[in-house]
Amino acid sequence: MNMDAEEPCPIKSYFEVDINTLNTWKKEALGAVPQLFRFGIVGITATSFYFLFSVLSVSFFGFDPRIINPTAVTLSAMLSYLGHHYITFRHKGRHRESLPKFIIQLIMAYVITQLILHVILTLQLSYIVALIINTVTMPMGSFMFMKFYVFANKSRFP
Repeated sequence: MNMDAEEPCPIKSYFEVDINTLNTWKKEALGAVPQLFRFGIVGITATSFYFLFSVLSVSFFGFDPRIINPTAVTLSAMLSYLGHHYITFRHKGRHRESLPKFIIQLIMAYVITQLILHVILTLQLSYIVALIINTVTMPMGSFMFMKFYVFANKSRFP
């Protein structure tokens, strides 16, 4: 046993990143810029539809916001799914694989938006406050969820 030989430190090797990994991360980050732009365009379109459909349905047609919200979420989610599938992520996979994953996101969005709406209305605030909160917060998590789960490459995630 050679006492002079230095054993590699496991902590140091854990934090070392080779140049190829850094270049891959850089390439993916730069490649995400156009994708984020497309996500924004599709998201703004779907979100605007959600907001306008809700406002028109409640303000002009007198529907209860609790009834309109699930409809608005569902319709805007359908628009969002198709836009993100074909435009944002240019996904080549089958709908039968990505749509069920997207439905998980839809259910999560529905529950969260309904909860926010319930809290706002219970506090006797305008439903517009809930719409603004939902309109601002929903897109933030959606991109990550769709990029890394709904429309993820099979090579990245099994």
